Amino acid sequence: MVRYILTIAALLVVVPLNVYTQEFAYPEIQYEVPGDWRYVDVWWNPVDTIHTGMRYEFDSLRGDTVLRFQSYGSTIDIPDKWTLHTSFGKFNLPDGPYPWPDEVLCDVSIHGFVNLDDFDLSLSLLDTTGGGSVTSMYTGALLVPDWQTIRWMPNPWDKSISALGIDHILLTADSGYTGIELWKNDLRFVYYKTGDTIIVDYFDRGGTVDVKPIPGLPTEFILHQNYPNPFNPVTNIVFSIPYTARTTLKIYSLLGEEVVILVDEELPVGAYEVPFDGSGLSSGAYIYVLRAKDVVFAKKMILIK
Repeated sequence: MVRYILTIAALLVVVPLNVYTQEFAYPEIQYEVPGDWRYVDVWWNPVDTIHTGMRYEFDSLRGDTVLRFQSYGSTIDIPDKWTLHTSFGKFNLPDGPYPWPDEVLCDVSIHGFVNLDDFDLSLSLLDTTGGGSVTSMYTGALLVPDWQTIRWMPNPWDKSISALGIDHILLTADSGYTGIELWKNDLRFVYYKTGDTIIVDYFDRGGTVDVKPIPGLPTEFILHQNYPNPFNPVTNIVFSIPYTARTTLKIYSLLGEEVVILVDEELPVGAYEVPFDGSGLSSGAYIYVLRAKDVVFAKKMILIK
């Protein structure tokens, strides 16, 4: 099974990180993940718009897709601390509205920060169906690279939840540039009376795809035309690699934007068939690209709905 990630990017940026992570290129972040989280605002601060936003990534240790959030910018002065405050919102809860929870949990892993003393996460629960009622809760996070579970305890309220907001509050001892990068996974509501825990957001786009080996050992790299083509919404991509290699199979728009990562792992010699579901994409032409070491192949496919 191979996880895949939905992003909308092809450009690369290098982001300043602390000692927890090395500096290397990532896909460009986005201010809005289609149908999901959206960068809402920065609270009075001059924001670094190049490095603030989100993108989906794959955590190989957890074997799961996560959503990477980044907040960078200049601080403003508040009593006792200099602060950068950025906001992200999720205004579409597919299975909502949800009953008011007793506790909210979210797994977080901090990957890097710059000029940062403390970091708080604020969670806002919005009842857009009930006159726009909102409540916000604050909790601190440890500045460590290990996964940690963040807990918020909302006061009891006879409301439902139809939208979410998460704020990043970066606190520093002096003025200047600050920033943080963190992964989020499995935001969930806990209900004490029933004992239920509902995962409201897996921070996961698309689920998994199967990579099926085809009998026989190939002697050369081959990327076949997808079939069927045109397709709606599912097609299959077949390729062959003649030796073990780190292999990626990605889908791009005609503008060069990375849309889907279908394969990103080391594969042994063999021929493989990978299904691709374009349900979440618009009709049009797309490019699928196979890379294995120094070899690159690309072909066009047509999605018609």
